[in-house]
Amino acid sequence: MALIKLFLEKIWKNEKQSKLDESVHYFNEWSHTYDKYLFRYFMRKSQRDSINIISKKNFSALDVSCGTGEGLLMLREKTKGKIAGVDISEEMLKIAKKKVSGKNIELKKGSVDKLIYDDETFDVVISTEAFHHYPNPENAVKEMTRVLKKGGELIITDPDFLVFNRLFEKIEPGCVHIYNKREMKNLFIQAGLNDIKQRRTAIAFFITKGVK
Repeated sequence: MALIKLFLEKIWKNEKQSKLDESVHYFNEWSHTYDKYLFRYFMRKSQRDSINIISKKNFSALDVSCGTGEGLLMLREKTKGKIAGVDISEEMLKIAKKKVSGKNIELKKGSVDKLIYDDETFDVVISTEAFHHYPNPENAVKEMTRVLKKGGELIITDPDFLVFNRLFEKIEPGCVHIYNKREMKNLFIQAGLNDIKQRRTAIAFFITKGVK
């Protein structure tokens, strides 16, 4: 039984690494046309709605999987506090760097699985349209919660195509799983977050917000 368990764990580990590598390649390739994509209208709306529900003033914020930096610019409109963005795609970060130049926004290459920041660094941590690419969802939520200050807000916005979720998982490169509202709420509960609220936005997305 122990050998079988080790074998299955190795397969699962390799599969998760494969998904991660696929996502990196996918977003590197997509980066130069990402902002021109028709669906970006709805993605920008979901980003804007996610940032508008932040209740804090002059907050510090970390945008996980910040992509080309659209969300970072929206955050800067809302606060004078520290803003940072991390992403696994070097090409996405190159574009983001040009956009946020002179805005006092920190950019780092990094994975949600091991965020480079200390415990309780930020008032707000946000991730939009990326969670379905995370190979280790439980760890991802725990890491984002770890870098939140006490009383800080975690906001995750991701697509939910309802009956089409399984189809989307098969056709989008690097997609691990599309989480429904119940699954996402359970991840927040497991991470010890409180006052969890959810709402739909931009037709195909939903926002989940929790407080540490």
